[in-house]
Amino acid sequence: MQFVPVTLTCYESFFSGGTNLQCANRFGESLIHMACRRSHRDVVSFLVNEAGVSLRVRDDYGRTPFHDACWRPELDLELIQEAATVGYEVADEGMDDQSPFLGVLRSKGFCWLAPTSWSIDSWRHDTAMYWSHAGKHFGIQTAGKWWGSMTEEQMERFGSINPTEFERIKREDFVSEEWKDRRQEIVFIGVALDEDEVTKTLNDCLLNDEELERYRAEQQNFMNKLFSTGAKSTSGASLLNVGSTDHMG
Repeated sequence: MQFVPVTLTCYESFFSGGTNLQCANRFGESLIHMACRRSHRDVVSFLVNEAGVSLRVRDDYGRTPFHDACWRPELDLELIQEAATVGYEVADEGMDDQSPFLGVLRSKGFCWLAPTSWSIDSWRHDTAMYWSHAGKHFGIQTAGKWWGSMTEEQMERFGSINPTEFERIKREDFVSEEWKDRRQEIVFIGVALDEDEVTKTLNDCLLNDEELERYRAEQQNFMNKLFSTGAKSTSGASLLNVGSTDHMG
């Protein structure tokens, strides 16, 4: 079954003729999924309020109509709010109903992970990781080096960076003198999120002061050994050359 764009009149005609509009294709994508993805608010309103179509459906990838409403270059906040007003149960079997991430539909951004062992994965120090989540699917993969791992001369060699963009990177992305642009920058999209609780939970994942001091010492020890043996860094490509190592969860 393949869905093609149709008018609201067509849906009304199908429904009056006895067609069950709570239907889906072989991938589990329903009419309500498609209507939300394309921001057809009149169709969404008709399907939910008149045809009795449920929002409590998932496709084969675990995505709900809410995920499709968020899966757009620009969010249709009115559509999401309308769907949320109708009502949607975000809890699922086996979920922690106290988790601050319960209502998260999609999240993405960059994160900085500490090496588990400087002798094994020291590349993590200089490597930006791309965080991508939608529905039940979550992945973190390498996205190249942080700009802070390069000298200004190395940064200027990239022809795609004009002087204005170069200054913006240094002004906005370099969040500290010590760590440069290494940072956590993740956007969460969802329903009824408690921003303070989400932020607190994520902050609990960061190194505390004692762990950060140990991190500095281990980094310095690693650098001393690196230069004393004449070894070369193999920490990956630039941010302009996305890596391919994939760490799926």
